[in-house]
Amino acid sequence: LRNHREIHIPDRITDDGEVAVGMDIFSSGENIADMIMTADEEQRLRARLVWALGRLSPDQQDLLRRVYGDCKSLVSVSEELNCSRQAIQRRHERALRKLRRYLTTDFNKIRVH
Repeated sequence: LRNHREIHIPDRITDDGEVAVGMDIFSSGENIADMIMTADEEQRLRARLVWALGRLSPDQQDLLRRVYGDCKSLVSVSEELNCSRQAIQRRHERALRKLRRYLTTDFNKIRVH
């Protein structure tokens, strides 16, 4: 949720005083449709993420939920859990390393139930 942002491309005024629509900055040769993720691709990525998150320990899942789901800082999480910020930062880094390792595993060779 923290990284989900909507982008606004503002219109601009050209040198001759005309209004140029912001979307016109993309070259006409680009195929925007090729850049859009299909529903099937999104579903596969979500399944992979759910699988990878499920491989983490309950404590690691809870930490990532607090930081990314609840948009809490590492400092506030450390205060809630009554431990140092450095300890939470190390746990966070370990959880992300583990998650990256699972996400870069060849998912096609893994059976998901």
